[in-house]
Amino acid sequence: MGCLPAFCGKFVELVEILMQRLHLLLTVKESAEEVPTTLKARRRIAFFTNSLFKDMSRPPRVRKPFAAVYCLNNLQ
Repeated sequence: MGCLPAFCGKFVELVEILMQRLHLLLTVKESAEEVPTTLKARRRIAFFTNSLFKDMSRPPRVRKPFAAVYCLNNLQ
């Protein structure tokens, strides 16, 4: 099973970028100076990070999308 060279190259490039980001996330340690000290800031950061891992419900499907068709004569 082969793939197109251009597609394979872009896929490999994307995987390399994602692996670099993952490596950075797993290895970089924040110093205690960068951690917010106020309770409000800590609550906001905790809410944001928890929201990243929540199971999101699927949005409802659009049955009939609204399409507006205008005639050039009607717009003048």
